[in-house]
Amino acid sequence: MKKMIFISVILLFSVGIQAQKKDTIPSSSGFAFPLGVKVIIRLEPIDSINFNYSVVKSENMTSVIDSENADKFLTKKLDADCLEFMFCVGTHGETEKQRSENYETLLILNNPTPFDLDYRADIQLPKKTEFKPTSVMTLFSHVKGKEIWPYQIALIGLHSFKKMVKNGKAD
Repeated sequence: MKKMIFISVILLFSVGIQAQKKDTIPSSSGFAFPLGVKVIIRLEPIDSINFNYSVVKSENMTSVIDSENADKFLTKKLDADCLEFMFCVGTHGETEKQRSENYETLLILNNPTPFDLDYRADIQLPKKTEFKPTSVMTLFSHVKGKEIWPYQIALIGLHSFKKMVKNGKAD
């Protein structure tokens, strides 16, 4: 009897996981990442401008970080065809009261590639099933970037990575 209950619980749990996966696919090609994750992706050229990517490494980040010093959590040296990002909760302020009032959702990015990159991001808000596009800045070569939202985001989908085009030519 205990074995049947255990199997039933496992089956129910796995059905719940499968049901959640359907809602975590952004509208465009790419992956969706939950809040509280640090990820390294490898860019894979499609042509001279566009990239697909694969996930090389992913780890959970459960603590709230200091928004002003967030890049200290990034890897110091990455392969030239990889990007690293943290999608996490941050806060800032001098006092505990200020920090408790200044929570924000962060996307911290590290671009060690030799070219500037444009990309697209879709976000899913808590208790919503659809993704909606959000604006993001160009990732400049050898620069760490930071995107900040003053509200909670459940998932972010990153896609459409491409070399930035200047004067009609790719970087």
